[in-house]
Amino acid sequence: MVKNIFWNKIENRIRAGWRILATLAGMFIIFLPVQALLKLITPDSLTKNQKIDLLLAVFAVIATLVIRISRTRIDKRSFTSLGMKIEKGVFRDIAAGLIISAILVLIILTIEMSFGWVKFEFTDSGIFTIIFRILYMFIATGLVVAWWENLFFVSYLFINLKDGCGFWCAFILNCIIFGAIHSANPNASVWAFAGIVIIHSYEIFGFLRTKNLWLILGIHAGWNFFQGLAGFNVSGWTGNKVIMQTNTTPEWLGGGKFGPEAGAIILLTGVVAFGLIHLYAGWCQYGAQESE
Repeated sequence: MVKNIFWNKIENRIRAGWRILATLAGMFIIFLPVQALLKLITPDSLTKNQKIDLLLAVFAVIATLVIRISRTRIDKRSFTSLGMKIEKGVFRDIAAGLIISAILVLIILTIEMSFGWVKFEFTDSGIFTIIFRILYMFIATGLVVAWWENLFFVSYLFINLKDGCGFWCAFILNCIIFGAIHSANPNASVWAFAGIVIIHSYEIFGFLRTKNLWLILGIHAGWNFFQGLAGFNVSGWTGNKVIMQTNTTPEWLGGGKFGPEAGAIILLTGVVAFGLIHLYAGWCQYGAQESE
């Protein structure tokens, strides 16, 4: 009887909830001592944001390794089943995701600039410094964060929740968890939570339509990167900016210090995102590929 609480006889593996807990425990058991060590050896010359970026990069590596082991040893499924299959359309999907997010940020900028709510000021740096900052932003703010968040939340957590409680339960729980975690970010509010839920819902939609992580990796990385590049705060974080932005958009619309994700404007970009993802997946015939 007790064994049934932990073991699924039909699937011949540990039940979904325990698989998720084991994976989370593995990530933090490894990361916490590494984090403590990094704090001791990290140079004081690094800024606070750079130290955070370093920790996130290390956590992303640890999370990837733990999820890979958990998926094969505990879940008893292949790592590629998380949407990690390398195919010829990988770079096309990532590029498409970046373009979709560029369009979303451009929509926000167009609306806010048309009312004169946004003014820009470039940081006083040389061309090589600016190029370095842009590349740094793309990797640290974009790819690193998007990689581990999508791998864990959109793929691993969603799939295991779906195995345990069904599709809609997994979808709703996943969005709530993702929104709740980002509610701990600076300047978060109930509207920030709602905005993050909207964004996460179309990321899951993209994952389901393409059956891989590559399109939403581009969307997530591009969303963070292009927001930061345009001078917006990214989920409450200021980050390392190339362009300084003075923004007087009403907070209810533009999101205030948290960034666009906490404003009503995210409703518009959310609808556009769903539409663009659907159109792209149809153009690439992802549904047709699955039925063949």
